[in-house]
Amino acid sequence: MNSLIYFLLGRKIKTRNIMSLAYAAVLTILFSSSCAEQPKQITILYTNDIHAHFLPAPAFRDKPPIGGFVALDYYVKQQRGLAPNSLLLDAGDLMTGNLICDMEYKGAEGGFLIEMMNMIGYDGRVFGNHDCDKQIGNLRRMNELAVFPTICANFKDSLGRDFTHEQYNIYNINGVRVGVIGLTYHPMAGMANPTSLLGFNSLDPIETAQKLIGQIDSLTDIIVLLT
Repeated sequence: MNSLIYFLLGRKIKTRNIMSLAYAAVLTILFSSSCAEQPKQITILYTNDIHAHFLPAPAFRDKPPIGGFVALDYYVKQQRGLAPNSLLLDAGDLMTGNLICDMEYKGAEGGFLIEMMNMIGYDGRVFGNHDCDKQIGNLRRMNELAVFPTICANFKDSLGRDFTHEQYNIYNINGVRVGVIGLTYHPMAGMANPTSLLGFNSLDPIETAQKLIGQIDSLTDIIVLLT
């Protein structure tokens, strides 16, 4: 095993509930391929469980609302100014929680959310169980609207074909090869609209990750499990 492995966890793997920050978290990685080289710093920004909260929302009594995509855009720009060698990822559950999810944009209900993510400058995402609350075709159209890759390795149809075009993506950030593997919620059954899941199955994320890590280890310096 040559690559370092990091986890960006936004949902449950097996029986462990992992909580992450509501809007964005920063993970700074120091990487050096040999002791003689200077460490290279990259920053990974990520969000999860946005649930369509694109506007600021009340969080504390007698305090102004916080959050929303405008605030997120400001924060991301600020962090990228401080750390230009960065990635911005989303770990799923963009949908369900606001009427904007029922508004159609370019053929996709909730498509406005993807368009805003395009404007903020996301580099990749994996979908979550609530992104399947609409019909599966709607999720496919949302993926097509994104100018960044939607990656998922453990969601397949009954013939074993991947739902997304890519199981992973390898980014070159400041000379560091960062492999990001997308892993969605498992088991998906019972956690999303049943009619959306007809003909599709989620696979065990641990087994799926182990197989892919073996495949891309030699191609990467760092492997990130986005789940």
